[in-house]
Amino acid sequence: MRCSLFSDGTYVRHLSDGYVGVCRGTTRIKSLLELPRDEYGVRVETDPAPGARPKIASPSLLVEITAAELLKHRHGLHLKAHGFRRPHADSYGYLDRAANRYRASCWSCHHPVDSCEHLRCLSCNWLVCVCGACGCAYRLFRRNAA
Repeated sequence: MRCSLFSDGTYVRHLSDGYVGVCRGTTRIKSLLELPRDEYGVRVETDPAPGARPKIASPSLLVEITAAELLKHRHGLHLKAHGFRRPHADSYGYLDRAANRYRASCWSCHHPVDSCEHLRCLSCNWLVCVCGACGCAYRLFRRNAA
């Protein structure tokens, strides 16, 4: 695989470590490269939070995934971090009706969410943000804040 396959914004999964993320450029700093034979490493943003450090991955260990796969993975991590089991792991749907378009911002990271672009968690019927948050964890958050 060549670097050009993983341009900025490409969604990827690491084959051996299993993490997912978004490509954000490359590096040629030898001490950061994952495999000795690599000429460059791909910067993979695994956490959308500002200031989070990217992982440096070998291009030969990355495969391209869809935006839906990335959101499902992050959603699962978010629910797990808040103590949820995932009985609704495959219960996602797109809200792609432009006439009923809904826009809001994430309760957890304040990133914009849009019903035409984001998956919907069918357990709580909220949109799943790029950070993985949905309404399932929000209800727990509000309960603990009270």
